[in-house]
Amino acid sequence: MARADFDADAIFQQVMAQPAVKAKLMQKASRIATLARKDMVRAKIDGSVTIKQRHLSTGRASLDVQCSVKPEDERRAGRIMRRAGRGGR
Repeated sequence: MARADFDADAIFQQVMAQPAVKAKLMQKASRIATLARKDMVRAKIDGSVTIKQRHLSTGRASLDVQCSVKPEDERRAGRIMRRAGRGGR
């Protein structure tokens, strides 16, 4: 019987590059960003929420949801972002 050799890293990178994987990541990041924006408006915090692509050394596809606010609102905005991240999972 012949033994088949697979390159797991190459397969992983191919899976992470598929449009379906990227679309699901964007869907999840969009849901987190929407929750964060809604909670920031409710807390009367003026700021912007953005989604940025991040490249990980492992080859895993990743997106970051970030916010920009005034320095005096950073602490509350950070809490809102963490809560949105937990709620968006």
